[in-house]
Amino acid sequence: MRKPRAALPAVVAASFLASSCYSVRVQPVPAPEVRDSTNIRGVVLGEGPDSETFEFSGVEHVRWTEAALIVTGVVRAPGENGDGGTETISFPLSDVSEVLVRELDGTRISVIVASVLVGTAAVIAFAVTGKTKEGGPIGRIR
Repeated sequence: MRKPRAALPAVVAASFLASSCYSVRVQPVPAPEVRDSTNIRGVVLGEGPDSETFEFSGVEHVRWTEAALIVTGVVRAPGENGDGGTETISFPLSDVSEVLVRELDGTRISVIVASVLVGTAAVIAFAVTGKTKEGGPIGRIR
């Protein structure tokens, strides 16, 4: 069996880090002129304690009409633990109070970039000095 390349863990870690840069937040129903550019991830129906949230784990298509929001995707319905199949659901705009939107989170990006820079600096420092804390060589560097 072949050993995986050294870059494989870095690629896997980078993909997890990139996916964690996104967050889902609640916002009011967007104005008609910006609806097509909004990255919808779910819908909140009603207001207050009686509201229902439909969050999609995957959205394939979103269409806005004058009277409804039509979403095709994999939905996590209220009260259900797992994901269902792909469905097309029409939500009347009169019932939609807010939408869930997926967007980049600047704070998470900053933390990830800082961690990568500090980690790279530490690796370079060890490679340049060629010594561990015990005073012995690192790997094959002498």
